[in-house]
Amino acid sequence: MGAGASPTAIPTTSCQEHYLLQNSFLIAFLRPSGSCTFLSTGSISLYLSLCGLLVVLEYLAFFNMIDTKEIMREKRILVNNDVGRGRLSHRNCGFEGGLFIGVRSLVWFVCMRSLFWLHGTFVENPEYAGYIIPPPPPSPNFDASKDKLRKLGDAEGCLTKEEFDKMKQELEAEYLACFKKTRWPCMRPFYAASQSTITLAYNFNKLSDGVKLIGSSESDGLSSFLMKLSDTLEKMYRVEARVASDEDLKLTNKNLDKARARNKDLEQVENEQQECFDTFNNISAKAKEELGILKTRRISSFQKSLVELADRSYLLEKYEKSRIFIEGKGLPPDVNRHSVFANDYLDLSDIEIYGFDYDYTLTNYKKSVEIFLYNSAKKDLIERLKYPKEFENFHYDDKYCIRGLHFDIEHGLLLKVDSFHQIQLGSVYKGRRQLADEEVLRIYQRRHVPLKMIEERHHRKPRMSQMMDIFAKPFMCLLADVIHWFSEKGIEYEPYSIHHDVWSSVQTSHPAFHKECVKYPEIYLEEFPELSSFLENLIDQNKQIFLITNSTFDLVNAGMSFMIGKDWKSLEFDPVKKILLYDKVWKLLPNKVYSGGNLHTIQKMMKWEGSKVLYFGDHPYSDLEDLTLHHGWRTAAIIRELEDEIDTINKEEFKKYQNWSITLQSLIENNQMYLSEDCKDVITSWVHELNDITLKMKKMSNPYFGSIFRTHVSPTAFSRNLFRFADIYTSKLINMSPYSTDHVFYPRRGALPHEFRHWTG
Repeated sequence: MGAGASPTAIPTTSCQEHYLLQNSFLIAFLRPSGSCTFLSTGSISLYLSLCGLLVVLEYLAFFNMIDTKEIMREKRILVNNDVGRGRLSHRNCGFEGGLFIGVRSLVWFVCMRSLFWLHGTFVENPEYAGYIIPPPPPSPNFDASKDKLRKLGDAEGCLTKEEFDKMKQELEAEYLACFKKTRWPCMRPFYAASQSTITLAYNFNKLSDGVKLIGSSESDGLSSFLMKLSDTLEKMYRVEARVASDEDLKLTNKNLDKARARNKDLEQVENEQQECFDTFNNISAKAKEELGILKTRRISSFQKSLVELADRSYLLEKYEKSRIFIEGKGLPPDVNRHSVFANDYLDLSDIEIYGFDYDYTLTNYKKSVEIFLYNSAKKDLIERLKYPKEFENFHYDDKYCIRGLHFDIEHGLLLKVDSFHQIQLGSVYKGRRQLADEEVLRIYQRRHVPLKMIEERHHRKPRMSQMMDIFAKPFMCLLADVIHWFSEKGIEYEPYSIHHDVWSSVQTSHPAFHKECVKYPEIYLEEFPELSSFLENLIDQNKQIFLITNSTFDLVNAGMSFMIGKDWKSLEFDPVKKILLYDKVWKLLPNKVYSGGNLHTIQKMMKWEGSKVLYFGDHPYSDLEDLTLHHGWRTAAIIRELEDEIDTINKEEFKKYQNWSITLQSLIENNQMYLSEDCKDVITSWVHELNDITLKMKKMSNPYFGSIFRTHVSPTAFSRNLFRFADIYTSKLINMSPYSTDHVFYPRRGALPHEFRHWTG
């Protein structure tokens, strides 16, 4: 019987009979009057509609739409009925299964809210169609989807349009999938061919169609009820869909409102995002640039380290090569201690007149003269000026002082100054105590000494006095001893007063020295046998000779007689001193002694031409300065200390020091461009080594003040005056003997600072 066939009535006694056609069901509904109606369908949907009807009836009973008393009566009837007990007899009538259900059974079945087997004692087998009516599928859970939808609304202002659309599509797919999760397979064996399943999503439509089909079969009360029930189910479906749709719409609108509220400043947010993006790009670019700079710096630092390492190795290698070269190089030849050295061009053939000083020029004094002057001045300090008797324990030390030192009258200091008025540090003494460099700089503020402190200007005496002659050595030694004694005793003193007292005592000792020298010339004078032949040679060459001195005639006569003989005046000397005669002197006569007068008068009287006169003296200032600057005489200096100086520089050790110091100084000067710390350390070590060598060379000349002619690298103030006022200089007058009267002295051509240091072929 098809789904659209009209119902067929059967006797009541046949209620327990059931017939099941293949692929179809017969459903019997008992009327209240006891009759039954059978419906036939070829689709499984009717059965499912009936299952849904059970739920609807339960729903109607709950809301009192069906009388519960009727339901309970039907329940009691069904209990006493075999059908109510759930038993079905089976007859082998060619049907695969059958089903018979009454209205009471149906109502009771709904009220019991449980499931019963519709078969009785029949043993189950694979071909049996009796199955348990399945429970309703689980209700869909939309909570997760709603939470996700709410989160989507909250995050919409922070997402781009593409991200928001993507999440929305995912949410819709997940929302629709909730229905599929409630799928519950039922009656699969009846549809093994198609293997289709029935889900909750289609239940309401199936129920509505099934009930409508049943209700359209016969227009009676049940049909009307079923039609109403079908409409109710359809409305419920629509209501549920509308409610779900409204809720989703409300939630969506709510989230959209939130998103719109947050997106009011979308342009500002986009601008801020763009700014952040630009900032990030800038930071990235700067970071990239910094990385490049860092890489460059690291490479540069590495290269610099390599260069510094190479530079240091280069400097050390250069140092070693220079040292080996100097050691292999021969030492310079010795300097002849008896040579005559020229500061300026001098042609002796132009010289017609030779003049001489007496002290330390024509004559040489022994050390005993300095000792006599020191002891005599010390005695005068004690006896005449009443200085402490402890001064008697003082002893003359000829190794302490050198000629050319300056004495600072204000501070009581002995110091060595170079030709540029620079103080040589390490050569400043207060008494016998050496002053540290810091103390010297604290006193003078700098190394330079102003000219007004050294030379007399505008009739003002200078603050410093320079000891230029040899007689000054006893004075400097006694002055240092007195100052040292007061300093060690902690007694306050006035340096100017001590300087004046010591100078006065030394000057007082000179007359006593003259008397002693006249009595005992052999004690104080060195023999000079070659002097006579030198002077006679000049006379034989038709040269005039004369003697000018500030010493007494008795002293000169005793000395000349000791060195040459009592007939020394027969050498046609023209001795000149202070002229004491009251008669005017018009000319100088041989073998006569004159006293007084002045150089200008003598030169005019003798008709001497300055360039033809060569004068010898030992004091660059008092003997040579005026003659050179004002009269144009040619001058020669006799420097006794020159022999000791030459003996020192001729020592092998000194030559090695000098060669290496010159080379080391050149290394330092030529490699200052290497500025790395390692290279600076190397060069600094060279500087220390150079200072050590210079100090050793200084002590080889004099342990306190060094050489009379130079500081470490510059000429001394004494040398400056010597080179300025003397055309030639030597250690003794007799050193002129090997040179003919036609000899020409040429100054050594030294390289000026701006000239080549050496010539190469």
